[in-house]
Amino acid sequence: RAGYHDAMQQLRQARQDAQALRDEFLIQKATLYASLEQQGKAKVIDRLIRAESQKQVYKKIQYVRKQDEHSMSLSSLKVPSDDSVTCPDEIKKLPDTPDNWKTITIPQEIERLLLERNKRHFGQSEGTPFTVDPLKADIGFKADGYTADLILEGQVTYDATDAATKLLMHHLHKQTIHTLEGRVTEKEIRDKLKRWDENTSTSPSGIHLGHYHCMWRRPNLQNDAQTQLILAKQKQLLKATTALLNYALKF
Repeated sequence: RAGYHDAMQQLRQARQDAQALRDEFLIQKATLYASLEQQGKAKVIDRLIRAESQKQVYKKIQYVRKQDEHSMSLSSLKVPSDDSVTCPDEIKKLPDTPDNWKTITIPQEIERLLLERNKRHFGQSEGTPFTVDPLKADIGFKADGYTADLILEGQVTYDATDAATKLLMHHLHKQTIHTLEGRVTEKEIRDKLKRWDENTSTSPSGIHLGHYHCMWRRPNLQNDAQTQLILAKQKQLLKATTALLNYALKF
């Protein structure tokens, strides 16, 4: 009986490690074929790695969608008993005892605490060079003014700033006088995406093209008002994507 329990434990562990072992095996094979200059086999293994990685992403997406079918509202929130403890490192060190933690179940209080936490978290950049004068006043939030252009051209310096900030400003200078000419249009982007297979992996992360396809696929809804609302949002997404691409081409 003891041997049975040991065997079952080993089986469970093998199942947990199966994906990691599989990935390690394929990577070793790809490295071996590459070192032997067998490029054909190496490419086959690389495609297999990408395909399996993409399959795992699809499984995660399906899992999240299934979870979303049920109620996923936050019913409780566990926070430190001492409201003055807000540092993440200090929170991690708190013992998991009733004296150090309390559970909040009131929805309004949960919302308030989460908003306060997010303000602290996303406000951590306060005091860094671009959030204080003179850079804050000269460059602004969008960094699209005259001073920003001068920085790119290397025609303005900030001698009063510290050495690290000066080095950063130096690396913002343009490294070439040549710029790409031309622009891409919304129609060109939309037409290209329509011909691009959604199952194609666009990067090593394995993320598919579904988030781009949502910009042009017509919603299958019977409610005309909702359809028009989604179509308007699709146009905004396509317009923003086009602007980002053209900005990258220009700068």
